[in-house]
Amino acid sequence: MKMLLISDLHANIDALNEVWKREKYADLVVCAGDCTDFGFNPHEVIAWLKERNAICVIGNHDRAILDRFDEREAIRAKDDSEFKTFADYNIKHLTDEDFDFLRKLPEVTCFECDGYAYLITHSFNFADMFQLAKSLTTLSDFNLLAEIHEKYAHLIPKDKPLRIIDGHTHTAMVNHIAGGILWINPGSTAYRKGPDHQSKGSDYIVIEDGNFRFEHLYYDSTPFTALLDSLNMEDWHHRVGHSFWDPEVLPWEQ
Repeated sequence: MKMLLISDLHANIDALNEVWKREKYADLVVCAGDCTDFGFNPHEVIAWLKERNAICVIGNHDRAILDRFDEREAIRAKDDSEFKTFADYNIKHLTDEDFDFLRKLPEVTCFECDGYAYLITHSFNFADMFQLAKSLTTLSDFNLLAEIHEKYAHLIPKDKPLRIIDGHTHTAMVNHIAGGILWINPGSTAYRKGPDHQSKGSDYIVIEDGNFRFEHLYYDSTPFTALLDSLNMEDWHHRVGHSFWDPEVLPWEQ
């Protein structure tokens, strides 16, 4: 079976469509959360996931959007040019059905594929996820396996080797940890972040018959920067948006 593993889509349908052009024969789509915010097409991204019956968990940005559900009618009454943040833009362009989709996403779930059990969440909420993603020492410091097995024992089958998936860091990686368990993060299809990510484009992972393939592709991001420049967003959002999509601006160069 061919699994397309993605995360941190951040309302970027153009990047997602480019990924699908390359991986359209995937049998299973799995998303580690953050479908919304810091992009301009949240409705289209959710429709894309629903169309492919993706296994998906909720991300911190999705939860933040949901927390403002009661503001949606007031926000929808505004013109796009009035929005100061990506979140406001997203709330206007999400339907009530989209909010319902986000509301039903689990925080964590487990599924089986090709003889492996996959436990997936957006983030295990450790103090410093960026350090966690880079350091096996940090992984052991958190006594990761004991905590996961205790908290999620009701989800994890006992007769399958375990693989753990999360997102959030936008850092693609596969780490071997104790007991033969793999810790997997597909990176982000939407944008890079952090000083060690100088390239623009999309990261994702393909797992086919249990084997991993890291992928990175570039797509035309000029429509994003053009739309960003046409809006009247707060200066921080404008500069960060350019750091995501403008090839001439380094990531998080503010």
